Amino acid sequence: MEAAAVVVFDPTAAGGTAAARVSKVSELNAVEDFRAMLAQGRDSASEAVRQMQELVRELVSRSIGDQLYDKAVKCVQALRGGCASSGRAGAFNSFLRDLVTWWVLE
Repeated sequence: MEAAAVVVFDPTAAGGTAAARVSKVSELNAVEDFRAMLAQGRDSASEAVRQMQELVRELVSRSIGDQLYDKAVKCVQALRGGCASSGRAGAFNSFLRDLVTWWVLE
């Protein structure tokens, strides 16, 4: 009896790269996408912060009752950590103030 062949996916085969570049914070994988973009460098990090802020507003505004609030809170937590670790605490603080003001007026 022969042993079954094991096929292992190698993303570096045929010119591929081991890590794909992330260019969008998706709703499906928001925290992971955000962290990946932060790790890609300054320009990507600034865009990641902007996209995550936009996603939080969108989640809160689209939520029926508190349906999407848990996801929004996880995004805010990731945003806070990412901004703090990348020297963008001021951007986070401004966003949070604006979010509260927007929520109160909504």
